[in-house]
Amino acid sequence: MAGYSQEMEVAVGTAVRALQFEDMARQQIEFLQKNTQHFQEIADVVSSGLDTFKLSDDKEKAAELISNK
Repeated sequence: MAGYSQEMEVAVGTAVRALQFEDMARQQIEFLQKNTQHFQEIADVVSSGLDTFKLSDDKEKAAELISNK
């Protein structure tokens, strides 16, 4: 009986560690997904801002070309 009890203890310990590992891995994946979303949002805002500067810069260049004629 003692051998069976010890085997059960080892099996339960292994199962608990596997579940803990799975939970930690899931938490890390969720954390990375959120960070990736935030970085994408930041990149979109920066890209939009750069597009605005580019458009205004192009308008200024066009106006300068027209005024130099």
